[in-house]
Amino acid sequence: MKIADLPLDDRPREKAFALGIGALTDAELLALILGKGSPGHSALETAFSMISRFGDLSGLSEATLAQLCVYPGVKAVKGISLLAVFELAKRIHTVRGASLPYRPDELAKSLSAVGEHESLFLIAMDGRGKMKTRQRLDQGGEDFLSLHPKDVLSSMIQSKYRRFVLVHHHPSGQGLPSKDDIAFTSKLREEALSLNLLLFDHLIIAEDGYYSFGENGLL
Repeated sequence: MKIADLPLDDRPREKAFALGIGALTDAELLALILGKGSPGHSALETAFSMISRFGDLSGLSEATLAQLCVYPGVKAVKGISLLAVFELAKRIHTVRGASLPYRPDELAKSLSAVGEHESLFLIAMDGRGKMKTRQRLDQGGEDFLSLHPKDVLSSMIQSKYRRFVLVHHHPSGQGLPSKDDIAFTSKLREEALSLNLLLFDHLIIAEDGYYSFGENGLL
């Protein structure tokens, strides 16, 4: 199916204008970069094929020029453009991970033994990344995804501090974020910025260690 044949709300460019670029899926973002499709293959179909072949965007970012150019409509110039996008993403990842104003490992260590159950903490910080307040939210663990970002931010709105870290304590599971974790964190960051607040990081503390969204370029 061609992109022009899709319902208006499902077309990547129109969807981005209507809902913001953050509302697009990985395949839709890739389709925008690919631009036009080729005879018999829309850009969105090609994007789906590329991501499926390499597992996810991370895997695709390691593809060679030759591997990219086997796809319909992807010639050398377009392939190089994709490699440039992937390289920029890697560099942003490196810069963001190195410029966090606090030590995620130290915060994870200090909170790793807090309670035996899943929980969610809101850590208010000053501009230098020093923890000033710590609030345990009523809902935590897997349930925190049912919260609206403004519920999480309600105490920060009244606070004199403008910067914070969200800590998801998940002692019995793995530390890698789910797609829902990533989507919630992205929405939380947008809501925070609209309120003149800054989300430094989202930490997931688990039995096998911790995962920092900031260190991994997800903020």
